[in-house]
Amino acid sequence: MIWVLVPLVAIIAWAFTEAAKHRAAGSGDGLLIEALAEQLDEAADERDRLRKRVENLEAIVTSEHYELEQQTQAAGVSRIDPALLDNDLLTDEKEVEQLAKRIRERQ
Repeated sequence: MIWVLVPLVAIIAWAFTEAAKHRAAGSGDGLLIEALAEQLDEAADERDRLRKRVENLEAIVTSEHYELEQQTQAAGVSRIDPALLDNDLLTDEKEVEQLAKRIRERQ
């Protein structure tokens, strides 16, 4: 009877080790999925931020005042609004938003 127990214990031990391997592999996949989901969320946030920035830039470029300024510069006349002039480039998103807002209010 003891000769039956040895292979039975070996099979049960093998089954437990295989189950443990599969559980360990599954948890690694879960971490990978979480990391990918986090990267996807970051990419979506970046896309939304860039979309808003492009909308602001489109509002500036397509405004009537911008077109008039381009025409007057081509004609050699300087009619630039001093309130819109900054010596520094508008790199800050809040500054661009404020400029876009001022231009939208004029229209």
